[in-house]
Amino acid sequence: MAMKKNGTPVRVQITPGKIAFAVLIAVLYNSWVWWTATGSHSPFIGYLSELAAKDQPASWFFRSADCLAAITVGVLAIVGARRWRGWLGAAAGYLSAALGAFAVFTVVDAVFPMPCATTFDAACKAREAENFFAPEFFMHTAASTLVGTAIMVSVAVVWWVHRSRGVLAVGLLIGGAMLATIAIAFTVGRGHGIWQAIQVLATTGWFAYLIFHLDADSSLDARFHPGARRVEAP
Repeated sequence: MAMKKNGTPVRVQITPGKIAFAVLIAVLYNSWVWWTATGSHSPFIGYLSELAAKDQPASWFFRSADCLAAITVGVLAIVGARRWRGWLGAAAGYLSAALGAFAVFTVVDAVFPMPCATTFDAACKAREAENFFAPEFFMHTAASTLVGTAIMVSVAVVWWVHRSRGVLAVGLLIGGAMLATIAIAFTVGRGHGIWQAIQVLATTGWFAYLIFHLDADSSLDARFHPGARRVEAP
């Protein structure tokens, strides 16, 4: 299967194994869709991570799913370090590092969940405001911020190599959803979970894109892939 990045042919092969891997990550990373089955509150009202707050009934379920999702992304990072080289050249290492950071900080995010659901608990929200830098609140906030940063870096690496408008659009969607989540959380105070869900879904699509580009081949500038052979677009 041939895909083009600004006129440069990219050969991509989508196999059943890649599809299964993408589906596995999608299921694990989108555990929030099970909020009804677990007796949890709606994820669209507050932060999705409030489903995993320590005082929530299915905290263990959502935290476990996040850890498993992190492991699968970590595996993708390790495998991709070698198998993205035909597509990204030496920049494959930077992409792998960004995904590795995402995996690590996602685990930290799960190990240090919110102590309580601030959107649904006024006392908890007041406690957070008074003790924002206390480990019980700050560790989770810092980890979540670094998770988002790692994803944006991964998108930036691929865009820098191929200057793809599609990749840029994904980056703008993920980044825009992040900013909307923060803006609504600090102004309206409710409904920001909708934008965070969009962010997670877009990130899920990004993971699938990266999985499908394992072993992909393209013509790359020597800055990223020394010795690469130039292939003219048909």
